[in-house]
Order: sequence, then structure tokens, then C-alpha cells
Amino acid sequence: MEVKILENKISEMASFEPKDLITVKLLICYLIYNLNNNELNSEFLYDISVNYGNISYFYYNEAIDELIKNDTIISKFEDEENMSFSLTDKGIDFITEFKSYLSISLRNRIMYSGMKYMSKINNEENVVKTEIQEKEDCCYLNVIIYKKEKEVFSFNLSVKNKSQAVLLSEKINLNPKAIYSNFVDLI
Repeated sequence: MEVKILENKISEMASFEPKDLITVKLLICYLIYNLNNNELNSEFLYDISVNYGNISYFYYNEAIDELIKNDTIISKFEDEENMSFSLTDKGIDFITEFKSYLSISLRNRIMYSGMKYMSKINNEENVVKTEIQEKEDCCYLNVIIYKKEKEVFSFNLSVKNKSQAVLLSEKINLNPKAIYSNFVDLI
């Protein structure tokens, strides 16, 4: 009986959506500020917030309206069909001053959703490069992911010998686009 109650509470916590407008506004500003250099496509923001289950549809729309009306965020058209949001100076002050009011779990959850979403979007633009460095007692496989010639992610694997490094490199190069998104899924 107690186990069932605990399972229900854990399930409720896992599907938590904020129920107050100020928290929703903070989450939206936090995401815009931290995810993509203070500018985020409106469709991406909606998908990460609503479609990933972080914010309810109604709170999202109300928060966006108030943030624009209060000059906390601005919207601009990237082209005829695409709009993006960015924080104003007032918005940057708002999130830097009040982000501590958001629980760490909420901040982490929205950022994880954002990173996961962006990794899927950016996957086509990513280029993966592998390099093997031999040492006396081991071998290193360096994996570097570039987006538009800028390094976005890298890691080193230490393996016993060169044949293992070559095997891992070949495996990574079979599906190089998946390495970043799979890594984000792991964390």
C-alpha cells in the first residue's frame, strides 16, 4: 500500500507543470536566456515548453502575452514565416535577479528538454570528427562535434590499444549524426 502511494507521488512529481504565472514567465525567460544566446525561434520555444510537457498551453500563451506587453521579451520575424523571441534588457535583469526562485529541478528539466530538442534540430548541421592518439600504455580516441565549423562538444575515450580505438571510431562514423543526440539522451 505504501509503495503504491509513493509510486503515485513520484509519478505526479515527474509530470509537474507549474501552476502559477510568475514561475511560467521565469521558465520561459530562463530558457530563452540560456539555450540559444538570448534568441529562440518561437516554434522551438513552444515545442520545448508545451509539447515536451513542461508548461501548460494556457499558461504558456498567457505568459508570452504578458512578457511581450511588459517589454520583457520582444518578438521579431526572421522571415515571412518564422518568428523568434529574445529578452530585452529588462528581461535579462528579470531572469538574472529572480532565477533563484525557480527550483533547480525545474531549471534542469526545462534545460534538458531544450538541449534534447535542439540536438534533434541541429543534428543535420553537426559534423563529427574522430582522432586517435597513441600513448605508451593506452590509446585516446578524441571525438569532436562541430556545428558550422565551431566546436560544440568534445570528449576523449581512453582505450587499451589502437585496434580498440579504430573499432570505436568506425562505429561512431557509421552514424556520426546520432552521437550528440544520443549523448544528450543519456544525461
